[in-house]
Amino acid sequence: MENQLLCPDLFDEINKDLGNSLSVLEGTTTVIGREREKNALKVVLNKKERPVAILLGGHGAGKSVLAKAYMNDLRNEGIHVEMFQLKVGLMGRDSDELKARMNTLLEKLKVYKDEALKKDKNAEFILFI
Repeated sequence: MENQLLCPDLFDEINKDLGNSLSVLEGTTTVIGREREKNALKVVLNKKERPVAILLGGHGAGKSVLAKAYMNDLRNEGIHVEMFQLKVGLMGRDSDELKARMNTLLEKLKVYKDEALKKDKNAEFILFI
């Protein structure tokens, strides 16, 4: 069940400002046997202050699969979820451009979130780096 962006034009504008470093993650991923990790992710991402989770693991450990499975669990509960992946390597051609864009990243995504919540007050937004 794929979701459409609530504010696609605003997303495109923000993404252009960030060097097209954001992509929208989609998929119908489910996982078996990772309920403990998905529940921990849910607890952390539902905190009012600093809802930040870090998924650590080597290449192929299942970080992306776990994140997408969490997103799809929320969608199966009827929640509109948008998950963005940041590709840091596309953020800038040099350290100055990278630093400038990184400094505005969360601010720009908050603008997007605020506008999107006007369309769906229960929507969830996840940044996957």
